[in-house]
Amino acid sequence: MTRSRVGTFVSLGSPEATAIVSSRLDLVLVDAEHGVGDERLVLAQMLAARCPHRWVRVRQLADAPKALDLGAGGVVVPRIRAAAEVAELVRICTYPPAGTRGLGPSAANLYGVLMGEQLASGVRHGELWPQIETLAAVEALPEILALDPGPTGLFIGPGDLSAALGHPGELGHPEVQQVVERVVDACTAAGWRFAIFSPNRADAERWIERGASAVVVGSDASWMIEGAGPAWALAEAQASA
Repeated sequence: MTRSRVGTFVSLGSPEATAIVSSRLDLVLVDAEHGVGDERLVLAQMLAARCPHRWVRVRQLADAPKALDLGAGGVVVPRIRAAAEVAELVRICTYPPAGTRGLGPSAANLYGVLMGEQLASGVRHGELWPQIETLAAVEALPEILALDPGPTGLFIGPGDLSAALGHPGELGHPEVQQVVERVVDACTAAGWRFAIFSPNRADAERWIERGASAVVVGSDASWMIEGAGPAWALAEAQASA
């Protein structure tokens, strides 16, 4: 079995932070949905990453081809609700004749230098990961998993699922875990890959055991908060002394 890739979100808009956290990981996921950064910062973070795989979570479906043009090796598309949206993602990220993605000089092909190699290697470049984080998408799983051609796999977002289920931020709540398990089971039964966000190592190891293609553990910001914890506690102790 292919081993799971381990990565993290980068959301601070800092190429330096990206270089540090990515140095021993398989992938970074630049968060252009909730994180800081315009297209230039997204590109800068991808260039700074010291790991084999660089993904971008875009703001909306229509942004996915642009992220690929910037050089993303994969895109995560949030707020998916229906199989038609997943089919549209595949279509707009695939070159003709199978799709409608525009071809032109971009960061992904060194502004034309590698365009010939890009064309020779096939009609799709980059992994496509629609995010399953709405209850509508969970209900639409049979239709999504029946798509052919389909995306690379499904990226599970337990954070938004927790909010949709009335338990915001409680990723370990039994009801949230039940829905996540439902998605994982459906992917496994259909022979589809899945990736997932995990808040910590223990949670990530659980999904690795279940066969996750990738686990995205925390973020550059959460790692910073965790690292600052001892100093914060010391400062609070001194303030109350």
